[in-house]
Formats: sequence, C-alpha cells, structure tokens
Amino acid sequence: MRIAFGPGLWIPQQLLPCGVSTPQLFVQQEEIVTDDNKAAKVYDAIYSKISPQALRHTYYAYLAEHLEAGIWAYQYLNLGWKLGSKVDLLLSEERVHRIHRLGQKVSAERHRLLGMVRFQLLQKDIYYAAIEPDHNVVELMAPLLSISLGNIVMLSLLVQYYL
Repeated sequence: MRIAFGPGLWIPQQLLPCGVSTPQLFVQQEEIVTDDNKAAKVYDAIYSKISPQALRHTYYAYLAEHLEAGIWAYQYLNLGWKLGSKVDLLLSEERVHRIHRLGQKVSAERHRLLGMVRFQLLQKDIYYAAIEPDHNVVELMAPLLSISLGNIVMLSLLVQYYL
C-alpha cells in the first residue's frame, strides 16, 4: 500500500494499492508493507470497539477496488473510533455514506452473480463458469457455491476481469 502525505501533515491524503501511483507536487509517498500481527489487532479493534457491521462495511468497500476506497475507509474508521457503533446510523454523513455505497455495490453484484452463474460440465466432476465481476466478489461467492455444489469433487471458476 502506498500512503501520500501532504507537506507538514501526518494525516494521509491518499491510500493506494501497491503499483498504483499518482504523482503530485509537494506530496511525500511512502510504501507500507502489511504486518499480519498489526492487521489482526486492527481487525479485532474494529470488531470490538466500533462494530461487526463496521468491519463488514470496511471489508466490502475494500473489495470494491475503488481508487479512493482506502482513504474513504480511513476517514470512516476515524469517525468510528470516536462514535463507536453509532457510526453506521449517520447515513447523511459523507464518510459513512461513501463506505456504505461501495459496500452496497459489492453486495448487489455478489447477489446478482450468484443468481446468474451457470456451470458447464467440462469433464467428469469438473465444472466451469465464466464470470466478469466489476468488483472482487469471487471470495464472497465461493462459500455459497461450494455448499450448493458440495457433491462435486472439483470446482473450476474462471474469473475474467479483462477481455
């Protein structure tokens, strides 16, 4: 992840995935490597100090793969640390609305694709389905597909992001 700081500020102006860079004048960029222990502590803190729903909203916003999702999640969580579980009640607050909207897009696409995905038998016990999601929803779909197709030994799901 890349963090961009403004001059004299320690508040991030952008949080970008690795490999994405937006050159700006007077902005210092730093690359941050994920520390699994710290990530687990943040996960637990969001779950216990804000709410499980806030954790879900943040995760779904991340799955939206929107360029601004990182900084929007940062702003949403900062508000969540102050307000606790009441953060999700402030739907007119822009920081909350943006995260909820991204999460709704991901959830709606997951629901739509689950209703539309059709598998074809390629070989004995090997099924194939080609989908083109706009967001990273395959991880959310996998548990439901494995339950509904539980008697199949191997499931092959090809995700085509780009044609």
